[in-house]
Amino acid sequence: MNNFLYASFIIALWLTAITTFLLGTFVFLKNRNNIVNRIFFFYSFCISWWSFSEIWGIASTHKLTALIWTRVEQVGVFFIPTLFVHFIFALLNIKGKKWVIRSTYFISIIFASLCVTPLMIADSVARTTIPYVMRFGTPGIIYHFAISYFVVMITYGLHKLYGVYKQSTGIEQNRIKYLFLGSIFGYFGGAANFLLVYGISVPFLTPFGTYALPVYVGIMAYAIVQHRLMDIRLFAIRFLVFILIYVPILSIPYIIGYFLKTSWVLPTMLETIFAPGGLYIYQKIQGRAEKRLLQKEYSWASEIRHLSVGLLKLDNVEVLGKVIVEGLEKITRAQNIALYVLSKDRGHYFASYFSGEPDNTEEVIVNDPLIKYLQDQAEPQMISELRNKTKQAAQVLTEKRAVVVIPAVEKETLMGFIFLGDKPENGEYSQIELEALGVLARQVAFAIEILQFIAEKEEMQRAVNEVQRMKEFRYLTSSIGHEVGNGIQSIADIVSMLFVNPVLQGRFNTDSELEGVIMGVYSDISDNIINLKMVTKSLRNYIREEDPGELVDIEIGDLINRVIVLLNVRNRGMKTMDISVTGQSVMSANPGALQAIFYNLLNNSYDAIIERENAGKNKESEYVGEVKIGITETDNFTEVRAKDNGIGMTENVQASIFTPLFTTKSHESTKDSRLRGGTGIGMETIRKMVEGHHGKIKIIWSEKGKGTEFILKFPKNRGEGNGQSFINRG
Repeated sequence: MNNFLYASFIIALWLTAITTFLLGTFVFLKNRNNIVNRIFFFYSFCISWWSFSEIWGIASTHKLTALIWTRVEQVGVFFIPTLFVHFIFALLNIKGKKWVIRSTYFISIIFASLCVTPLMIADSVARTTIPYVMRFGTPGIIYHFAISYFVVMITYGLHKLYGVYKQSTGIEQNRIKYLFLGSIFGYFGGAANFLLVYGISVPFLTPFGTYALPVYVGIMAYAIVQHRLMDIRLFAIRFLVFILIYVPILSIPYIIGYFLKTSWVLPTMLETIFAPGGLYIYQKIQGRAEKRLLQKEYSWASEIRHLSVGLLKLDNVEVLGKVIVEGLEKITRAQNIALYVLSKDRGHYFASYFSGEPDNTEEVIVNDPLIKYLQDQAEPQMISELRNKTKQAAQVLTEKRAVVVIPAVEKETLMGFIFLGDKPENGEYSQIELEALGVLARQVAFAIEILQFIAEKEEMQRAVNEVQRMKEFRYLTSSIGHEVGNGIQSIADIVSMLFVNPVLQGRFNTDSELEGVIMGVYSDISDNIINLKMVTKSLRNYIREEDPGELVDIEIGDLINRVIVLLNVRNRGMKTMDISVTGQSVMSANPGALQAIFYNLLNNSYDAIIERENAGKNKESEYVGEVKIGITETDNFTEVRAKDNGIGMTENVQASIFTPLFTTKSHESTKDSRLRGGTGIGMETIRKMVEGHHGKIKIIWSEKGKGTEFILKFPKNRGEGNGQSFINRG
């Protein structure tokens, strides 16, 4: 039994010496320019130095040789606490404590220089208080102070780790937790070696506590290189299985060789034979253990990959964002999820869809440090990784309350990226999930590219159609303007002849009576002729993109009432409808253009009411058409709201209502004699005339089968207000 414990202790020291040196070298070569990697290399080297020296010290049969190795061993020991604290400061980016680091290095140098003197290690003796005989040093007077310094510095470093742990959240908190617990585990296991200097042996801890050291150093290496400590379970399983398989493979041949009193040749041959079998057993056990442990992660990964199915069937990037964000929210239950998409002008990234805090969706410009970093890496990044590589990029994630960012790259172009916040209860993202998210992001990048291409093509087609419609519209309006102008002049000539028409004069008793009738009719017709001429001029000016013409002060309520009178003549059915006008305001406008605006608008309300009346026959027996017009004044603006309870509009119709030549009242579909069909120029003409007065018109409500409400807003004086101010105020 003593031989077994002795062999176990030696194997643990060898394993620690080799493992820590290799891990330190590996981390250093990974990124030799990073201060964290460099400090870890020296930290690992000192642990390896201590472990290697202790092997030769306790195994030496000669007292002087054992003493030399024991003193050499202490040189590495007393740099360990200093490097540990320096490592914690660098890893956690703790600022303003340079004097602490400098002081600890100074103290370590003093202790290291005393290690070769009896003040540190006085002598070397064979300890018999342990179950097996090994040589250890006896403490000198300075050794007690050095050990106290060691304990204080390790405690200080753990205190810093715990402080950051309490202030952290989510994955970052888990990361610090693993480092904190790993450090306690490692130093507790290694403490048995200090106790042996004082002749104290703790059962089980003395031979087997040393095995904690390579595990602890492995955790630290994993924290630096991988930065994804949510997969620490995988690391622990693999390391545990490795120990269970390969410790017997390393120890059994030498135990056999010890009992048979053979040379090293036989144990080496046995290890060569056992090694392939050990590798096979290791892979089998590891695979089964990981599959059982990560069953949930594999299920989530499958669901994440399933999100990519059918992305190309979506209509636009907004719908794409909704599908991705809501899908990931359901699978991972994470917070603050957002899909950012590259804009059409390639100048910034905008939040296509998001969950969580709305104030975290500001645009991200293309020259942002995060964007530049994602362009180069093109793989999921944790905030803990970014803090050690590019702090500016990590700051963006902090502002967005995200812990993971997944770039969506297509043909070396960053088409977008996905932000993910913490999981509930500080849940962890596994490497399996991150790989699945990477696959999803590549599909998202391709979908974004396709959807943007389709959108650009449709926009180009709309532009072509718009040009064609405008050409037709300008030809049509030019012809209408010409013909209306000729007709108006003819009416004026006919009216002027009324004064000398003998037949008409014969129907009245006196000339004065005839003259009174004629003058009344002529006055009404002349007013309308003047207005029609002004409408024609406005229409022609619109074609030439000129000013709408002379403006005069108008009582807008009175003008609308006159329009209603004209509409009652044209549309006799309007007399059966409830039309009300409330409010009054005086504004500067072109009376002809203003009359045409409200004539067209109210005529459309009339047609909409007739359409609903026809559509609701035998369904809405008590239906009565209603048009409400409200006039108010706000600041320097006149606001008119026109609301009817007609047939209403669908969303598609609302989007196209101001498009030239677009109409829902085709002659072919008109079955009611009161409806005359439409040309598709009325609403566009209204919009142009309103904008010609520096005003704006828009639909504020419309629902199919229920009605429509328009709002028109004009500056009361021509020099005050403009379209932009209406947008801002409206």
